[in-house]
Amino acid sequence: MIPFVLNASPRSSEKRYYARANTLAFRRKHFCDSLPKIMAICKQFGRCGKEQCRCNSGRLHGPYYYEFYIEDGRLRKRYIRKADGERAFAMYSLYRERQKKRAADRREFTEMSRELRSISRMFTQLDSLIP
Repeated sequence: MIPFVLNASPRSSEKRYYARANTLAFRRKHFCDSLPKIMAICKQFGRCGKEQCRCNSGRLHGPYYYEFYIEDGRLRKRYIRKADGERAFAMYSLYRERQKKRAADRREFTEMSRELRSISRMFTQLDSLIP
C-alpha cells in the first residue's frame, strides 16, 4: 500500500487532494504503472528502531532482497534468503535487460515496417502513373 502523509495544517485544496488520493480507486488509477506486471525482485535497506544503532545516523541495514508480485489483485512481498538473494537479483537483472532489449527491438521492427509500407505505397503510386 502506498503511504500518504498529511501536513500539519494543509490548505483546503490540499485536504481535498489528499482525501481523494487516499481512495483505492485513485491509487489504482495513478499508481498501477509502478506495480510489477508479473513479479519483481528489489533490494531494500531498513532501520531496526534501536536508539543507539548505526541506522539512525543514516547507515541502514541491508541489503535485504524481496520478491514483489500480485496475487488476487493485491501487491504481495516475500523475503528472499540472503544466501539466494544476490544470485536471484543477478538473474532477475539479466532477465530485465533482455526484456528491455526485446522491447527496443520490437519498437525498431515496428518503425521499419512502417517505413517499408510507405515505400511500398510509393512504388504502387509510381506503377499507377506509368502506362
